[in-house]
Amino acid sequence: MTEPLTRAQRKLLDASSIIFGEHASAEEAAYIARQLVQCTLPHKNPGDIPLWVRRNGNLSLAIQPGMDVKTGNSYGYPYGVIPRLLLFWVTAEAVRTKNRRLELGNSLSAFMTALGLSPYTGRGKQLGF
Repeated sequence: MTEPLTRAQRKLLDASSIIFGEHASAEEAAYIARQLVQCTLPHKNPGDIPLWVRRNGNLSLAIQPGMDVKTGNSYGYPYGVIPRLLLFWVTAEAVRTKNRRLELGNSLSAFMTALGLSPYTGRGKQLGF
């Protein structure tokens, strides 16, 4: 005889049935490179280090910070939600358009709005996103 489902198990099953019951439109589809699923960008600022590395099995992702050639100062590392959002957008847009050249729009403000970011703060979600 099987035990009855716990409340948490029932919630999980209900949520999965809703998710798998809905079919995403082409606009809602998200893509990301297989390697970036296994090893993703830093979640928080790694600080002032020369090389950031993440490993998963035989796969390694190594990132060096960009440098300002005029001043010699580091730009730092891409970390957090927004760089991941940009990676999703780049990959999904290349798949959608079947083109290596991506059109960002007429302005940075329009591009940020299309991503659901505030063009004024660079953060947060726009209404309706």
